[in-house]
Amino acid sequence: MKVEKIEVFGIDVKNLEKAMTFFSEVFNIEFQHFRLGQDIAVQASAVDAQDAKQPDLSATRIAIDKSGFFELIETQPAPEREGNRNIHFKVSDIGEAKAELQRRGVRVVADHRVGGLREVILHPDDVFGIRLCLIEYNAPSMIEALMQGRK
Repeated sequence: MKVEKIEVFGIDVKNLEKAMTFFSEVFNIEFQHFRLGQDIAVQASAVDAQDAKQPDLSATRIAIDKSGFFELIETQPAPEREGNRNIHFKVSDIGEAKAELQRRGVRVVADHRVGGLREVILHPDDVFGIRLCLIEYNAPSMIEALMQGRK
């Protein structure tokens, strides 16, 4: 599997506006925000690991900093706790990467399209407690790939 780069670090938040204000004021971070399923097209998730709880993607709001490295995520229902949600790795061939990980016994929680990117979410119990996401897209940046699905 060829990892091109660590793409984005995601944080679960209970109040997106409050989190955006904090990070904007304290760290001077500018965000673009979207509602999945409303602003950005989402194809239904193919869930392989039934024991992994997935939020309703159509009620998920995200804010990504303009550099594309930092992501705030507000889901419905709200997360039990705020904090580390996921780390995204951009891979050159997501099908090959998914197959390799499954051969190694790693369960896939979801395999779906969000905007112009494909995302495969791995079960955190199989990767040392970290929710790892693999993404693949053909655009200059992850934000631009998401915007390809802008409604």
